[in-house]
Amino acid sequence: MSGVSWTGLFRSRRRPFNLLLRPALQLKLPVYVVLVTLGFAFVWGLQGYVAYERLLTSALEHTVAAESLKNVLWFQTLDFLTASVAISIVYVVVVMVVCALYAHKMIGPTVAFRRQIAAIKRGDYAHRIALRKGDAFGDVADDLNALAEALEKGETFEGSGPAPFPDGMPGA
Repeated sequence: MSGVSWTGLFRSRRRPFNLLLRPALQLKLPVYVVLVTLGFAFVWGLQGYVAYERLLTSALEHTVAAESLKNVLWFQTLDFLTASVAISIVYVVVVMVVCALYAHKMIGPTVAFRRQIAAIKRGDYAHRIALRKGDAFGDVADDLNALAEALEKGETFEGSGPAPFPDGMPGA
C-alpha cells in the first residue's frame, strides 16, 4: 500500500458531481445575495421611474406632436424593459451558480472532516483526509491527519495541551 497515494484513494470515492452537499445551507447565500440585489434594484428602478415620468411629462407638455412622441417613447421604453428583464434573469442565474459553487468550496471540507472523525470514533486510525489543493481548510485537514497518524502509532496526548497557533490566537 506504500505505492498508493492517499489523495488517489480518497478522490476516487468522491462523486463526479455533487454540488449541493447541504442544500439548505448552501442555497442561503445565493438567495440572500439575490434578495438584497432585488431590493436595491427595486429602489433604483423606482427612482428611475419617477425621474423618467417627470421627463416624459415635461417633454409632452412642450411639444405639438405629443401623441407620436408618446408612441415612440413607449416602444423605446418597452425595448429597454425587455432587455432589462433578460439581463436580470441572467444575473440571477449567474449569482446563484457562483454563490452555490463558493458555498460548496466552504462546506465541502466539513464532509471530509466528519468522515475523518467518524473513522477515528470507529477506531480506524488509518483514514486520512485529502482536500483539494489550495483549500482554505488545509491546515485543519493536516492537523486531523496528524492526530489520526499519532493515534495509529499509539501515541498518547495526556498533558500535551493544545498546539500553539502559528500566527497567534485567532480573533485576538
